[in-house]
Amino acid sequence: MLEVLDVGSNKFNGTFPCLLKNMCSLRVLVLRDNTFYGNISCPRTNIKWTKLQIFDVASNSFSGTLPNRALNAWKAMMGDGNENLDPLKISITRLCQLYYQEEIIVTIDGLEIDFVKFPTFRAIDVSHNRFEGLITETFGQLNALSVLNLLRNAFVGQIPSALGNISNLESLDLSDNELTGEIPQQLTNLTYLSFLNLSNNMLVVRIPTGNQFATFSEDAFAGIVVWPLMFWNRCRIWYCKRIDRVTVKIFPQLGERIRI
Repeated sequence: MLEVLDVGSNKFNGTFPCLLKNMCSLRVLVLRDNTFYGNISCPRTNIKWTKLQIFDVASNSFSGTLPNRALNAWKAMMGDGNENLDPLKISITRLCQLYYQEEIIVTIDGLEIDFVKFPTFRAIDVSHNRFEGLITETFGQLNALSVLNLLRNAFVGQIPSALGNISNLESLDLSDNELTGEIPQQLTNLTYLSFLNLSNNMLVVRIPTGNQFATFSEDAFAGIVVWPLMFWNRCRIWYCKRIDRVTVKIFPQLGERIRI
């Protein structure tokens, strides 16, 4: 059974691989950093990825809208059936390249390393594409999602208040789109939110108050609005440092080469 398909950072081109639609065991799909193009909808078909945990199509030329029908089928991102998901075993040779590596059971030089959080980790990354239209309210049903990255597309309209229902969300990046209106007060419900980037939109700069938003300083909010690259780099550094700290604990000899 195919659980992981990672063809990231190659020179593949063509349209979205709808031939995978019946791979009901698929849990990780990584197509990032290629030259795929076109719509990611699969007409007249039902994608059966009920166990999908990571959907990463960043840095391609995909376009069109995000298909609600597909999102509704991703039951694992709704928190359904977590207890039935076995740990994954993946051979990783590049540390700190993919932000979700820390959350996976990896095998390095024959040593199995258990990152126990992976069974609960969910991520959607469609950044650096040409997606357009409204951000769908369906995201609000994916309450097990940890990372949602819609950076650098052509999404329009208001930020859906339904995003405040994604109770496990830790990282939200909606920057470099064409969003308008106010930042929804409902985003203050995201008590696990550690990283937020809403920069380079046309939002009314009215910062919500309360809960997790109260932990950000005024400078942090100014950075979100004005200096997106600074904030994004902080996010990447945070992920990489978490991975490096765990690696050094397992392989102390690497500590001399990795400065934490």
